[in-house]
Parts: sequence; C-alpha cells; structure tokens
Amino acid sequence: MNFVNAKVALLSVGERGKRWALSMSRVIRMIYSTWGITTTFPVNTSVQLPNGDTTMRRIVLIGLFALLSPGVVQAQNHPYRVVFDLTSRDTLEQKAVLRWLREVTTSSPNAQMEVVMYAKGFELVMPERSAYTAEVKEAMKNPNVKFKVCAIALKNNNVDKSQLLAGVQTVPDGIYEIISKQQDRWGYIKVMH
Repeated sequence: MNFVNAKVALLSVGERGKRWALSMSRVIRMIYSTWGITTTFPVNTSVQLPNGDTTMRRIVLIGLFALLSPGVVQAQNHPYRVVFDLTSRDTLEQKAVLRWLREVTTSSPNAQMEVVMYAKGFELVMPERSAYTAEVKEAMKNPNVKFKVCAIALKNNNVDKSQLLAGVQTVPDGIYEIISKQQDRWGYIKVMH
C-alpha cells in the first residue's frame, strides 16, 4: 500500500481514522512540497481494506519515517568543528592534543579545531616552557587550527601574552570560550590521559 493513499486506506477504521488520515495526508503533502516533489492524493471512498489496524500501523510508521528523514539528512550536513579543553601542563596531555590535531586534519582537512587553554594548559604555547614548540608551530600552519589562551589564567600566573608563541590568540575567559563554541554546535573534547 502506498502511504499517499492514507485517506482511502483508513476509511475502514472509522471517523477518527478518517480525520487522522486527512491530517497525515496534509503533512505528507507539506513534506513533499518542501522537497519539491509533486503528488496527487486520489480520493476513492469505495476502497475498503479488511485489516484497518495493520493499515493504521503501516501509515503511522511511514508517516514517522517521512517526518524524520529530513532531520537525518540535515544532521549529516553539519561541519566538523571541535574545541579541545586543555588545562594541564602535563606533557602527555599536550602531546595527545597535538596528535589529535594531526589525525583530524589528516582524516578531515576542512575540520575546524580550536585548542582552548586555561589553568596551566597555556604552557603548551610558551616557547620557554613547552617541549612541543615545533609541533605547535606546525599545527598553526593550518588555517583551520586555532590556539586560544584564557586571559584570566595568564593574569593569575603573571604571564604576559607577549611570552606566548606568535599567532596564539587570547580570549577574556577560556571557559566562556568553550561554552560559546558548544552553543554554536562545536564538539567538545576534554584533553586527559
């Protein structure tokens, strides 16, 4: 049975089914018009199906599928964007975030990535304290990779932003930066080992 004939199929279910079928046919017509598909809904009141219960279930399932399909298609169109939360001076965590940046760049060259550092995490981008200065500079060559340091963390640790690698940006509040990215539908990864 074709679900565009919902009005016809539900005649055997009664008046309530008829009203539901008319509503469903309008919804389906609206979905189809959004997709640019033209349909006709034949009205043949003489058609009676013997098993109205099964027909109702089929129509409900098909209707739900039709309603949910655009959401699935839309979910696949979101860009790959991720923010990494680095708060530690631990070299294993610093090494891990740099490895993830390389791996994501390799698998998805258009992915947008941002490493937000606060607490002691900013030491990754301080030439005199970082064991990975060369790797950070290499990662920064990718225009889709950003390193951002919390200005509050710098102030609390008596570090001037001039002590950071060139190209590293500062943000007023690292936590707020992460929350803002999440609200903009960025993925979130806490860097831990």
